Amino acid sequence: EDGIRDYKVTGVQTCALPISVHLAPMLSRPVSRRRFAASLAAVGGGLAAPRAMAAPASNPWAMLAGEAALWRRYMVERSIPYWIATVDPMGGYALSDDAARGRKAPLEKQLVSQARMVWGLSFAHRHGLCPGGNACIHAAQHGVLYLRSRMKDFVHGGYYFAVQPDGGPRDPRKLVYGQAFAIYALVEWFRASGDRSALSDAMELFHLLHFRAHDHVHHGWTEHFERDWTPLPRHAPDAIVEVAGLKSANTHLHLLEAFTELYRETHDS
Repeated sequence: EDGIRDYKVTGVQTCALPISVHLAPMLSRPVSRRRFAASLAAVGGGLAAPRAMAAPASNPWAMLAGEAALWRRYMVERSIPYWIATVDPMGGYALSDDAARGRKAPLEKQLVSQARMVWGLSFAHRHGLCPGGNACIHAAQHGVLYLRSRMKDFVHGGYYFAVQPDGGPRDPRKLVYGQAFAIYALVEWFRASGDRSALSDAMELFHLLHFRAHDHVHHGWTEHFERDWTPLPRHAPDAIVEVAGLKSANTHLHLLEAFTELYRETHDS
């Protein structure tokens, strides 16, 4: 559902890699296979998902084991290489794929999609889903460097929502939805690489969000800010993610997930 929503918002499918690497090891229901195949078809440029293995109905575990092996091979041989190929020499990942028109130069690079790529590649490295040994960790490092050098706001803190293809600011606002995925990415990069400075960056962002975005009166988190963390007025146009000035389950659940992952590694309560 995230991928479909992002496609409607941005015109680009931005999270097939995180969805696919997360689901591939644990596919267990026919509906999950269909949804996964559909998400791959939306961005795969004709990449065909593997057919399900036939197995006696009396032995569902054998069927699942066979399917898991097929999906793992598919991830290693086709899906992961496809996403590694989005590494952009100008920095980050060139994510502007269309099922009908193919891959083209992106108009911008968004924090959500760039961070999700770092998460997905780091996760894939940790779970042995990458071709060529260290291909994923090198691709993930490429994205982390871009987050830190081009998307991080060294004046007001946090991360820009979007930058130009060359790295210049395009939408410097601070949308908390995007900040959550930056924490996700930094935590998973730490797990894959052992780079403890990533945890420091994630904790720095958490404390900034607590100071700037946490609603100490009504609880929850304010979700939409200008670059300098001035809250956007209610119903401000072009908020992009949810409705400006309101609180959404969408942003809050991703914040909770990101904070939980950060806590699992830091145990900082």
